[in-house]
Amino acid sequence: MPPRFEGLRHASASRAISRLNGTYGMARSQVSVSRCEGFNSAAGGTSSGPPPAAVEAHALPLRLPEGIFRGHFQHQGGVVVAGIPQGCRDWTRGQMKTYVHGYSEREAQRLYDQAESVRELFHHDTSYPAGSVVLEAGCGVGAQTVTLASGSPDAQFVSVDTSLSSLKTAQALIDKRRLSNVRFHHADIFALPFEEESFDHVFSCHILEHFSHPIEVLAKFRAALKKRGSITVIEGDHGSCYFHPATDEALRAWNCLIQVQARLGGNSLIGRQLFPLLSQAGFRDVSVSPRMVYIDQSKPKLMDGFVQHTIIPMVEGVRTQALEMALMDEATWEKGMKDLYRVAQSDHGTFCYTFFKGIATK
Repeated sequence: MPPRFEGLRHASASRAISRLNGTYGMARSQVSVSRCEGFNSAAGGTSSGPPPAAVEAHALPLRLPEGIFRGHFQHQGGVVVAGIPQGCRDWTRGQMKTYVHGYSEREAQRLYDQAESVRELFHHDTSYPAGSVVLEAGCGVGAQTVTLASGSPDAQFVSVDTSLSSLKTAQALIDKRRLSNVRFHHADIFALPFEEESFDHVFSCHILEHFSHPIEVLAKFRAALKKRGSITVIEGDHGSCYFHPATDEALRAWNCLIQVQARLGGNSLIGRQLFPLLSQAGFRDVSVSPRMVYIDQSKPKLMDGFVQHTIIPMVEGVRTQALEMALMDEATWEKGMKDLYRVAQSDHGTFCYTFFKGIATK
């Protein structure tokens, strides 16, 4: 069994972690779950009955400070599922009507390709001290989680998402990489199953763009942070994209990505707004740095991984919505996508895009 991480104890904590049935850090155990009416599913649905029966827990060597959890818990494939009464959570508040990128296997692979292609760009300056407890909000399939956990092996990560299927995919990836400093929670960021001021740090990547009221999201993150704790937020800005050769059809197809997300209640231009958003949410010492990606055929691996397997599939992912919203006709769309692929495949193709990384303290 991997070594247990004791980490930092809550300042007021003196009770044993056995409050959570002693399951954290044990090799195998049975977890009983209290009845909780209105338990929500990963898709945001509601069941009038109790949560599913207790399931066998996987090894969870991670040890977190006692006293940070609230609600009822069970395990599904290594993922902690919080059964919080329906009145305490709202899965749709402030979120896009539909997750613009979807939850397909292709989308999961796109996220992995993107994370790998920009890993150094995002994380050359990301590290967390030994013993610190980090909340990763909106971890999805674990594309960023593996980098965070491997880069700070003595920190402890609690990674949450509303998609149970994504969390199980993330758990499988963490198991494959033999990382033991992560625990996944099926939870909504508007109703986190943790006490306030429980975390030393919060990390969020490509999350705010999917909410119509990002300041409310940041307020939830701030409440989860201990005093003087830090937050790191990474967001893209689709308005920062430039490419060559650029045809009218390719530009229209790219712009569909911006328009579809806006009509669904998101904001793909949010990167440029990180400084005012963090400031308005009450954070201090706000610092935002642009992380620009420029690619030409002198960097064929990056052109393939980032443009051909990350950016273009992201645009292709809004095809149905773009056509249904009559933003383009089908023939023009197909021409635009063909022209975008030419950027990645041409000897003269170039591509430029800027992400923004914001860091602040409570």
